[in-house]
Amino acid sequence: HLPTCQLSSVAIMLPDFPSLMARACAKQIKRAKRGELSMSEALALMKGDMVTAAMPEAVQEVLRNDPKQVDFMMRFMFTRNVSWAMLPIEWIDSVTRAFTHLGVRRIVEVCAGLNLLSEPMTARGFEWVATDKKVRSDAVAALEERGALDATQALAPQAVFWCWWSQIKGESSDAAHEDYLTVRYCYERSIPIIFVGEGKGGCTGSASIWDGPWRIEPLAEYMSTHCEAESDFIDVPQWSGFKDRTWLILPHSQPLADVGCVNR
Repeated sequence: HLPTCQLSSVAIMLPDFPSLMARACAKQIKRAKRGELSMSEALALMKGDMVTAAMPEAVQEVLRNDPKQVDFMMRFMFTRNVSWAMLPIEWIDSVTRAFTHLGVRRIVEVCAGLNLLSEPMTARGFEWVATDKKVRSDAVAALEERGALDATQALAPQAVFWCWWSQIKGESSDAAHEDYLTVRYCYERSIPIIFVGEGKGGCTGSASIWDGPWRIEPLAEYMSTHCEAESDFIDVPQWSGFKDRTWLILPHSQPLADVGCVNR
């Protein structure tokens, strides 16, 4: 059910509001689960016009007068049905170029959730191994039931990926956090990491990973410096109030491949 403190007027007027939202966006939800959602479709979903138009006139009036409700409603709908971040085709293609540039083909994804990326990344030529601590019954493709550190240690990745590691609260110096331990393991073995989430102080993962000896930089900036024009890397779209980006942790000893680049 929708939290009535957030959408009280709409929830009272229309108790089946969540199911109406999902039906209005059914095509886009299906495409997102297949890795086929375009950036223009993602931005249209965020704007919420298609859902607003599917509602009774009285509800439309409420939503038109309160854009914050529309923003909350769309994020609620998408995260409930797909994932916390939108991963459009243009982003998938950009990350494909980044992994190719790093010279890696075997990527272990941790905290994979519905496992949205195995099929599109396999189709792009990667050996993509998706894992999660708890496998969901509605996952769109098979994945291994493993915690992040276990998966990283056991599955011989050439690179590690995750998207929206759930927030871990605690002191920034606490090196017992699993994301910190996973990053440290990779850093010590020259395994690059690409992840999607907010920056330091944001609501993803733990603060501790930002305090390690490694450098964490926006992947778009790295690619524009080392590989391609800045405008060529398409990052994830951002929900209102959130600062999602794609980040890179690259050990200094990691060799690079002069492939997959635009302007080198």
